[in-house]
Amino acid sequence: FGTVVMEVMRLTTIAGVLLQSKFKCNRAFNSDKYMEIPVSWILDGQTDCLEGEDEESEGHEWTICGDKEEGTFRVVPGKQGTCEVMVCPRDYGVDQFVEFDFLCDGINSCDIENEVCTISRDFDHINKSARSEICSDRDLCQLEELVSKNVSCHVEEFQRQFGDIFGTKILVNVPTTKVECNGMFGEFYVFLSCMGWCLDSVCPLDFQETPLYHDSCPGQYPDRVSTLANNSYLTFVTMTEGGDYEDSYFQCQNRRCVELSQVCDLIDDCGDLSDEEHCTNHKVCEDTGNLIAHSQVCDGIYDCFDLSDECNQSCGKEILTNWFLKAYC
Repeated sequence: FGTVVMEVMRLTTIAGVLLQSKFKCNRAFNSDKYMEIPVSWILDGQTDCLEGEDEESEGHEWTICGDKEEGTFRVVPGKQGTCEVMVCPRDYGVDQFVEFDFLCDGINSCDIENEVCTISRDFDHINKSARSEICSDRDLCQLEELVSKNVSCHVEEFQRQFGDIFGTKILVNVPTTKVECNGMFGEFYVFLSCMGWCLDSVCPLDFQETPLYHDSCPGQYPDRVSTLANNSYLTFVTMTEGGDYEDSYFQCQNRRCVELSQVCDLIDDCGDLSDEEHCTNHKVCEDTGNLIAHSQVCDGIYDCFDLSDECNQSCGKEILTNWFLKAYC
């Protein structure tokens, strides 16, 4: 993580309350008053507490993460602490952090996320139009535009393009009539388009040439469980937080795998754009290749550096009524 590695650590939570990044100990002679020291002072080779407990690695309520030789060593409050969140700089707010699962989503959390992602990822594209949409309980009818139209819905089983997978079943609440999907992202877009409920959007999963095998996605999903698919080959599934087994993954052309919620979300999660290539819910900026939503085209605000989202034939009315666009288009 380069120069920002010391900002990356994982904090623990108890009942949803973030533990403070402080450690209390006695630092004054002839006093029983405990004083706070920053967690970064723990096990740093300098004794700051009178009894030296800040330099003792055993018997305290903290978790040790990383490696000193690699420059990633840090101490996290709490015995059950974990090591996978990015902590915002102190001047941003001591209680602010971002879980690794939500890093590199295009949202520049606490002003350093994009810098961290550019340094740490094996590709340097950070999109600035993140759309994070995950279906809770697979209820696709919870979208505001569907609720406002009083669209009737029913439950269907999601059918995979390479056949059924033994021991798994994904039930989805979907509309009973086809809907416009070009303003949807992530799982909403994937499930509706692949289940045939979109008016004019194609299913991105249909372009995958091979199924997920038991050894696909090398180096990912260490908790995978192998199971039979289509009664003919082995694939893998993982357990959800609800205790069910699912195979909700997309295999990129570069063999990396991402969640279905990361497909068609305007973000190059694969690193080769294969998770966005066959989606109809975006426009590609001509100069950078960045992806933006259709709603960002002709909205009077330029999202592409070359103004291609605002300076084009379909934006005539908007150009005439906007002094900036009128001057530069």
